[in-house]
Amino acid sequence: MEPVEVTGPPEAVITQLRALAPDLVFNTAEGRRGRVREGFWPAIFEELGLPFTGSDAFTCTLTLDKRLSKQLVAAAGVPTPWAMLVERLSEIDFASVPYPVFVKPNFEGSSKGIAADSVVSSPARLEAKLATMLARYPDGVLVERFIAGRDLTVPWLEGAGFERAPARSTGGVLPVAEYSFDLEPVAGRPTIYDYNLKSVASDAVRVHVPARIDAGLVAELVAHSRTVIRTLGLRDFARLDFRLDEDGRPHFLEINALPSLEPGASLWESAAIVGLREPGQVLSAVLASAAARYKLQPKASRRRSKRTPLRVGVIHNLKRDPSDERQAEFDSVSTVEALAESLRELGHEPVLLEANRELPNRITKAAVDLAFNIAEGF
Repeated sequence: MEPVEVTGPPEAVITQLRALAPDLVFNTAEGRRGRVREGFWPAIFEELGLPFTGSDAFTCTLTLDKRLSKQLVAAAGVPTPWAMLVERLSEIDFASVPYPVFVKPNFEGSSKGIAADSVVSSPARLEAKLATMLARYPDGVLVERFIAGRDLTVPWLEGAGFERAPARSTGGVLPVAEYSFDLEPVAGRPTIYDYNLKSVASDAVRVHVPARIDAGLVAELVAHSRTVIRTLGLRDFARLDFRLDEDGRPHFLEINALPSLEPGASLWESAAIVGLREPGQVLSAVLASAAARYKLQPKASRRRSKRTPLRVGVIHNLKRDPSDERQAEFDSVSTVEALAESLRELGHEPVLLEANRELPNRITKAAVDLAFNIAEGF
């Protein structure tokens, strides 16, 4: 296995991938700009004919578009709050909006652009907030009816459904998790999982698995999640976000086709409930579903005769400043080290490769058997 960081020029990474010719790319990377950036690397892998983990370029692009994915999900019968995409202030009739509303970038993830003032309750405040947001996110801002209830997330691990009985009956949908927050960071404002809580004050966040909800609601969330996954074409792993309204009914908010692999993330916690207690077991489940999709069979690699373990190149973007939104979707040192340790436990030799301008030369010299990509742009 060879880590390949993709913060360098794309043409250099492509050269590196051609040199590696891996049997399978473990991908958690995105591009660096634009509305189709999450589909950038999957599209490259497809063009190069490289099998890879995760959803394809179309689905990654679709799920980054919150408005469009909500429309498709609603058409499939899954409840989702009223919302509209705003690209210009002149497009919106402020008096007709169902306040309070949640204002967020339509084409961002990792809670970028979400802050304590993202929930607004009046036309004047909405106009001011939109003016600020459109200046920062000109591709479009989503105005969505705010659901004030509990914050639930549903991790999905397709490979867990292959052999783990608790997940087999749910199609890989894992136990529902619930977020809660220490009182001080959210005192006096709507309780939302904003950028500060996700990237700066993460110690104030609590993940409860399984969520303290009744069996009927669990069944409803599983059914909705399976519909969303099928409708949008997700593969291997994902995370779905829901909120409960005042009557306890779940509403779909969005789905992440490249969910967080940070230690303590809901994917790890929920997987442990169904018996996948070690990171290596979770990663193996991701690899298993991808290998089944591409009909890959275990085989000796070109280099297996020279060494017993695979040299796995872990391509990553390193998060150096958690407060910098530009690094919001990069990986922390602890995440990269945890992945490397999991690969060692599986008997492989991880090679850490940061995605910078030196990546093409480094990955060629590293002589890896497999590229495990968790990088985005640079």
